[in-house]
Formats: sequence, structure tokens, C-alpha cells
Amino acid sequence: MRRAYRQAGLEPHDFGLIEAHGTGIPLGDQTEIQALSQLLGARRRVLPHIALGSVKSMIGHCIPAAGIAGLIKASLALYHKILPPTLCDEVSSELGLERTPLYLNTETRPWIHGRAIPRRAAVNAFGFGGVNSHALLEESPDGEGEPLSAFLPPQLRRGGDLLVFAAADREGLQGQVRRATQQLREQPQQPLAALAEALWRERGAGAVRLAVVAEQREDALHKLEQAETKLDGPARKRSQARGGVYVSTEPLGGKLAFLFPGENSQYQNMLAALAVRFPVVRRWFDFLNGLFYDARDIAPGEAIFPPPSSLSAEQHARAEQRLAGMELGSESVFVAGRALDALLREFGVRPDLWLGHSTGENDALMASGLFQLDDAGLADLVRRMNQNYRQLEAAGKLPPGVLLSVGGIALERVRVLLEADPALHLTMDNCDNQFILFGPAPSIDAVHAALRAEGALCVRLPMGHGYHTSLMEPLAQAFHALFENVAVGTPEGTPYSCVTAAPFPPEPIEARAAAAAQYRLSVRFRESIRRLYADGARLFVEVGPSPYLTGFVRDILKQQPHVAVASDDRRRNDLTPLRHLLATLFVHGVPVDLSVLYGPPPAAPGKPSPYLSSAIPIIRLDEAELQPLRESVIAVARRSAVPVSYTH
Repeated sequence: MRRAYRQAGLEPHDFGLIEAHGTGIPLGDQTEIQALSQLLGARRRVLPHIALGSVKSMIGHCIPAAGIAGLIKASLALYHKILPPTLCDEVSSELGLERTPLYLNTETRPWIHGRAIPRRAAVNAFGFGGVNSHALLEESPDGEGEPLSAFLPPQLRRGGDLLVFAAADREGLQGQVRRATQQLREQPQQPLAALAEALWRERGAGAVRLAVVAEQREDALHKLEQAETKLDGPARKRSQARGGVYVSTEPLGGKLAFLFPGENSQYQNMLAALAVRFPVVRRWFDFLNGLFYDARDIAPGEAIFPPPSSLSAEQHARAEQRLAGMELGSESVFVAGRALDALLREFGVRPDLWLGHSTGENDALMASGLFQLDDAGLADLVRRMNQNYRQLEAAGKLPPGVLLSVGGIALERVRVLLEADPALHLTMDNCDNQFILFGPAPSIDAVHAALRAEGALCVRLPMGHGYHTSLMEPLAQAFHALFENVAVGTPEGTPYSCVTAAPFPPEPIEARAAAAAQYRLSVRFRESIRRLYADGARLFVEVGPSPYLTGFVRDILKQQPHVAVASDDRRRNDLTPLRHLLATLFVHGVPVDLSVLYGPPPAAPGKPSPYLSSAIPIIRLDEAELQPLRESVIAVARRSAVPVSYTH
């Protein structure tokens, strides 16, 4: 191993994945880990940063072909930018991984990187006769390659399938549903995903629409039967079942609004399945990780996507604390919003209106095009905002305190308590049943006791600064100075401010001032949603981790005709929330391009597959030409002691 790194001129700590030989024999595994430990030395970072795995846990030992199996696995990991899992119920404590930079990767995870150096992987292979190999691999510099959707195995596409139907009338839609049901019953070997793709490719047209999110074939059959019942029943315009059956005979109409959440919506492994499945999502987390990888003892990617094994309870707590903090909290939610907005853009979904809650306003400004920055400019702005925050905090200019979430009581009653104690601030008016207070600990303790005595539901939040109060005036001024260097353009639609409950002013000077003001003024989310509704918004999509804003919107608008749907649900780390979102948009007539789920369409007869490069020749052999090749392959295989079966 030392010779390999010396010859390559590379540093072992710069590798993100090591594919171990993994004999499965205790002495052999301990020997390999000891050798890696001597090579890598002690852990340099707070958390381990080099994934360790062995493909033998998945496929068994391939004897002479074991090394090439590991090479294939590592190559695919680099190509897809995914850290593949290794089957292991319990990591042996005798290996001593907790003292090394290594962790056993037991889950499929996005390979978050973003550093100046490329992703790198190493492969161990040890022969019975004493031939030991250590191969070093590096990702290709020429871009992302083919769409992941064309190549990922089914287990990485978990989260069900989306079946869509459209027709001019109810009878036409019923006919489509019956044909799909018949096909499912008569062709039990056909994958549900194949039917879902065929329905999308061959979809009809019309305002009468159905979308079904199904986990597997039996679930799809059951839900299609539900849909037939709905279509046979009373002629309601729209119907939505919690189980994933969406029917609309008349689109809701109105404008589409994107809502971006702020801090406290982040959580560990947020959007992990989307980052595995869609490169555009992973790239935004790469962006954030690259900004601060060397500047922080726990890199952003390590705190957001912590190793699934080899962590102590203290290390888990430190990673969670870092993600809950003001710095990474706001940064992580920002990149999650940018990632989801970019993903929805790939699906062809573009809103008419934008609104950001708290620091989610930065997402709204960027997504709408009102603030315009390239990647380098955005990286510089994020770094400078972080630097300003740290300097002001170190200088004691951002007074600490306690945030208290309050629900189940009228805001009018709380205003009386606020007037009685000037140290208390209303930071967020979220909806009829939830708002946030801030103040020093004694004041929060007193108001907490008073509200609890009146039956209110109160929860202390982990963050400790009074965002959206006059106490943050120094930060607002510092950020205003930074925004002076941001270009202000013409937005694609209308971005709204949550502190004015009105559209952002189009003039650059006023727009920058309004963007900075949100750090020192209260969030008026309830008023803002009512203003959006008055201005024609009927479909509200929460573009960020967790579905908090979606619940707020439903509470604010209550029985008024509207639809509020989230992009993510922390209870389901798969593609299910995305499919429910796309189903909702589809049935309400919002243009959606589902081909992103399936890759390019099949090639026409006589044409090469779009997955094959035109530079790769297709070799056709007749029987006379094939026989010598067949005999050569079998001869080589026999010399290698590999069992061979041949199928023409």
C-alpha cells in the first residue's frame, strides 16, 4: 500500500472509500485493518471520513475474480458518486475502527465531496499465493456521465412508482385505468416501474386526470380499484386520498407558489435518497461541503450525512449539535432549498410566486432571479456572511437568549404578555396556532409558566439568537453591506417578502435593503400567505426539508380552496414525498416532465440506444466467427479454475 501511494504521489487521507479484501476470517480482517491503520495513522478529524467496505459481504468470495469484483464496485461508486453499502449487522469491536479514520459503510449514501481534489477510491486484493495488490482510482474529470435513472438498481429507486393518466372525460380515464389494471393482472412478471414508464410515455391529454403512488404491484392494483370507485361515484371535481390516489376532473387553477423554509427544518440525512438518485441535489451539498471542509473540525457534509457506524455517543451528539447551530443550520437549509428548486426545475416545474420563511428568503431571492450570482459569487457571499456572523458573535454584539415555540393560544393574549416585558420579542407569526417568542432566559421562563397555565403548548428551540428582532441590527447592517455587491435582476415571477407581506421592490437599492431587513424584523408568515392567496396563489409547494410550512398554510387557509404539499418528509427517506408532490402537480394541470424519472426514451427500431456512445462500435459475428472466440473464452476460464456455463 505504501508503495502504491508513493508511486502515485498521493496522500491516503485524501481517499474517501477503501474497498477491503475482507476475507471474513477474524485474523485476516484484523490484519488488514491493522495494515490500514499503520498506513493512515490516527484519526485526524473529529469524525471518521474514509468509508470502508467489502463486496464479498454481498456476493461471496469470487476466488481469483475477487479483486476485479472490488475494482468494479469502486469504479461504479466513483461513477455514480455513491458510497455503496456493505452487509454487516454489527461492527466487531476487535477491529478498533474507532481509533482510525475509517468507518464501515453499512448504508447506501451520497458521496458528498466538493473539495478541490477529485473523489478517490482504493481497492485491496490478496491472492492465496501471496500476490497482494492495492489499486488507486480517481473519478473522471469530464462531468456527470449518463443520467443516474438509466443505471441505478431498483433498491436505489425505492419510494414506489408513479402512475399517471389523463383524458378528456371521466369515461376515457376509466378506460385507461381498466387497461392498466388488466395489464397488471395478466403480466405478473412485468415490473411496476415498466408500466409506470409506459403510462407516462403514452399518456393521453385532457383535464381529467389521475395519479397513483404505489409501493408494489398489489398496492397498485388496490389503488387503481379505488380510483375506479372514485370515478364511478358522485362527480366531485377533486379527490385526494392519503394513501396516494389523486383524482381531478377540473384543475384547481390559480398560481403556483414556492415556499422556502428557514432554520430548524434541517435534520441529519435530509434529502439523502434524492442526493443518491439525482446528481443536481448532491452537487448542492458538495458546494457547501467544499466551502468549509478545511475550515471546520466537522465538515458540513459530515454533520449532515454522518457515518452510519463507528461513532461514539459523544461524536453523534457533536454532529447533531453542529447541524442545529445557527451557522450550519441556516447554510444547510439554504443549500437544501437550492437543491430542491434545481431538481424541480429539471422536472419542468416553475412557480409564479416565491416566498421565503425566515432565512429561507435567501432561497426565494436566488430562485426567483431577483438576486443573481454565479457559483463563485455565491460561494464568496456565503463565506463572508459566515465570517460576519462569527465576528459579531465573538464581539458580543448578538445577545444570546432562548427561543420559545408557542401553540394552542391566541396571539392577542400573548401580545399582552409581550407588552408587560420589553425584553420579550415576537420573532415569528407562523399561523393561527403557532408563533415564536425570543428573550433572555428569565423572561422566557416567566412567559413559559404563564402560557402553560393557560393551556398553551410550549417548546424551547435549540437555537439561541434573536433572529428577526431589533437585537440583530448589527447583523442586518453587515449583511446589507454585503448585498451591495449582489446584482439585482428581473425575476421570472413575483418574489414576496415575509417581513412586509408584500412583493419585493424591483429597484436594486430597495430590494437589497428589504433583503437585509428580514434579520431584524418579525416574520409575518400568516399575513404573507393571505396576501399570496389574495394575489391568486392556489397551489403551495414547500421547497425544503421537513413539511412545517405546509402545515402552516393549511392552518391559515383552512377551508378555502387550495392545495399545500411538501417536497420532503423526514419520516420517509426515499422518493415517496417527491412522487406525491409530482402526482399533486400533475392532476392539477401543472406542467411536469416525468421523463426525469426514467431517462431518455427507448431507441427507435434500427437506431442505436441513446445509452451507447457513437464512438463504441457494435460488433456482429456469424457462427463461424463466434466459435473460435467461444473456445478461447472457455479455455481461459478453465485455466483460471472458474466454472463456466454458456448460453447462446
